[in-house]
Formats: sequence, structure tokens, C-alpha cells
Amino acid sequence: MIEGNKTDELIYRCIDEDLGKPLLEILVNKMKLSSRLIRKSKRTKNIFVNDRGGASVNMNMRNNDTIKVILDLEENQFEAEQMNIPILYEDLDMLVIDKEPYRVVHPTKRYQSSTIANGLAYIFNQRGINTKIRFINRLDRDTSGILLIAKNSYAQQIISNQMRDNTIKKKYIALLHGKLEKKEGTINLPIGRLNETDIKRSVIVDGQKSITHYKTLETFEKYTLVEIILETGRTHQIRVHFSHLGNPLVGDELYGGDAVIFPRQALHGIEITFKNVRTNEIINVISNIPRDISELLMSLRK
Repeated sequence: MIEGNKTDELIYRCIDEDLGKPLLEILVNKMKLSSRLIRKSKRTKNIFVNDRGGASVNMNMRNNDTIKVILDLEENQFEAEQMNIPILYEDLDMLVIDKEPYRVVHPTKRYQSSTIANGLAYIFNQRGINTKIRFINRLDRDTSGILLIAKNSYAQQIISNQMRDNTIKKKYIALLHGKLEKKEGTINLPIGRLNETDIKRSVIVDGQKSITHYKTLETFEKYTLVEIILETGRTHQIRVHFSHLGNPLVGDELYGGDAVIFPRQALHGIEITFKNVRTNEIINVISNIPRDISELLMSLRK
């Protein structure tokens, strides 16, 4: 188990089975450091054994040896702006926040300020933390819900591995136009861009593998509320897949929906499950359905 009580510090205490093994093997197999991070830590002499820096990765370990790796947090890359960002979960390495709709995640040419990244920079500055902000997942401007952020490069690496291994579960709810042909199922259709300069994505033969699981939660006269679990995380994946089925998201005018009853795409990231970077403990975080979607559903139930 990885210990340490600082964001920029990883500690591992050797046990009997580590006796005689080279430090490099422990760094790779027990601490799960990438080769890139090991090279960087060697170069900056940030690998310590029993508090002695610049340790050789070829040295053999003894029982009860303590290995410490100091992480280079890098500087925050965004201007700080004060704003209300609800924090749903936080530990030394990860942050889970609840994104409000109509807020861009990070600065773009069109939106150069008042983004989630600017707000996080303010929060970190207030705590005296100067670290690069690493978004693990992204949400469109009009989409609300859970955003996962890594506080250091090690956490980003471990969480990215969890995403690659499909051990991170991301759950959404969406309100669709019409009735689905099947109440639950899996959409396995590749997604890509027909034109590289176009923001819009489509289902195309040579697109990226894209898998969306869904089940119906509630049906209305003209609409269907669904729960969605993403197996992959392509740009606009949910919007593209359901538009392709002929059931675009309510409010999603880009993909064939209309905004008559709702001014944004009715999509909310409601739940995420992942493993703690250091302890492997299962972390489950839930976001409440936002007021605008809740009021929309209440009006449809009348």
C-alpha cells in the first residue's frame, strides 16, 4: 500500500517478500510508477531510501526499508477566479466536483475565463497548493455533473490505467426524444468526424470504438428517461449514439433534438466509481439531479 500524507509524496515500506529485490522492481510492481516518472525522479534525485536521496534503482531492498518518491507537481497553468464549485469528494490525489451547466471546463478561444479550471486554480491557491490541474474526464458546456481531477502526475497515470482497464464506472442520466425500440441495451458503434474542422461527430465506419450501455428509467408520452454507463469516453458519445438511434437528447439542437421544453441538452453525470490511487479502496461518488432537470421531470409527470 502506498502511504504518505502529502499530495507530492509517495511512501512504500518494504515487507518480507521484497527482501533482495532491486529498487526498480519495487517502483514498477509495488508502487506502480511509470517508466517516464521513474526516469524523471531519477534525474531530479527525488527517489529516497531511508531518507537518502538519489537512490540507485539497482540497489537491493532490505526488510523494513522505506522508499519515498517526491513528485514534481508542476505549476498551475490557469488564472485563478473565485467561483462556487461544489466538492463531492477529495483525497490527497483526487478531486471530484459537481459541474453546473453552462460552464466551460477549461479556457478556449471562445471562453477564455470563468471556466471550471479558473475556479479550481483559485481553490488550490487558497490552500497554498501550486499544482497542474489534470482533468480526467470532460463535460460539454451545457452538461452538468461529475468531473474527476487528478492533483499530480502519479494520480493521473493510475486513474488513466483504471480507465484503460475499464474499472472506472461513469453513470449518466439523459432525457431523450421519443420511445426507445429496446428498453435497455448496448450501442456499439464507432464515432468520428466526417470533417476535421467540424465540431460535430457522427457514427462512421472507420471511427473510434465507442460503447454505450443504457436502460430505461421512466417513459413519458413523448420522452424517455434513461440511465447510461459509458464503456468508452469519446467526445459527444452519448449525444451521437442516441441521435443515431433516432432518439436525440432533449435540448441538443446540434444532434437533432429541440430546445422547446428545455434550453440545454438534458444530460447529467450522476455517478462515478473508481479506486483510491494509494489504497485501492473503492470510491463511489454521487451527484444529485440538478434543479432544472428535476423540475423538467416533475412537469412531465403531471
